[in-house]
Amino acid sequence: MGQFNADCLERNFFVGQLVGLFGFEAARQIASGKLGAIPPPPILGPRQLECTLLAGRGLKDLAIAGELGLSYKTVTHYLADARKRYRVPNREQLIIRAVVDGALHPARHRSMRKYSRIERIPPACSLRMHTHPAGEGA
Repeated sequence: MGQFNADCLERNFFVGQLVGLFGFEAARQIASGKLGAIPPPPILGPRQLECTLLAGRGLKDLAIAGELGLSYKTVTHYLADARKRYRVPNREQLIIRAVVDGALHPARHRSMRKYSRIERIPPACSLRMHTHPAGEGA
């Protein structure tokens, strides 16, 4: 089909892990009988979503802080609060729950990669938007 591409593998490895974790979470819910009434998902704020998304892309808290222009402590607080809202003990489960609940959708958030520390998403913008704000490049 093609030559082995280590860069492609590295970029998509975390996605593969998430798919596996998603399957494990679904199996756990089936085994525990928790497939009945599902409570509404918690609502995360825009910065919590940004931090969760970047954590899902494999960034550590310090790298997330640099990317978003926040302090390390602020990022850890946002992620801790998001974990508390979802009632999960770690970032992996937070990411899975956010994806399963529809708060994060990898295809919807690809445009965020175009933003850097200098050109950040304005705080009022939602991560759920599909296009760039007017006046910015595609």
